[in-house]
Amino acid sequence: MPGQEHHAKAGEKDSENELCGSHGGKRYHARSNVARAARGAARERRCYTPRVPSRGLVRSFVILWLVLGISLLVGSARTLLAALAPGEGRNAHLALLGGVEAAAALLFLVPPTLRVGAAGLLLTIVVAWLVHLHLHQFRWDLLVYAAAVLFVMVHGPLTRDQWKRALARP
Repeated sequence: MPGQEHHAKAGEKDSENELCGSHGGKRYHARSNVARAARGAARERRCYTPRVPSRGLVRSFVILWLVLGISLLVGSARTLLAALAPGEGRNAHLALLGGVEAAAALLFLVPPTLRVGAAGLLLTIVVAWLVHLHLHQFRWDLLVYAAAVLFVMVHGPLTRDQWKRALARP
């Protein structure tokens, strides 16, 4: 009848009406969207095998992480020293920002505290970016730093196996 679904009987196979299972107590056909989604999810579960990143990729990540952490540490230390220098350039707010950024950069460079340090760096970078924006200075470099810190934070510290792979000879 028009408007009614045709359900294949158990064991009956028909390319148009092949019964694939049930969802929420309802039976569905092989060409339905629910059937396609269920097959796709099952295929993803069945076919997913975690890939080991190449040695070059791991080494590139380590270089990015260390260069980024060290450069942010050096830059924040220079900011802190300039803010504390005697003379007209003294600025307590800038010294506080530089000090917090330096502490966050140190935490960022230590694997167990990498994510905490990254959060601190993101906070200080956003504050610095907003201050510069208020002064009508658009700082692209701060956006690049923030993106790189975010990438390292999302990736997280290397596992022991990744460290071995990165330090192994080719």
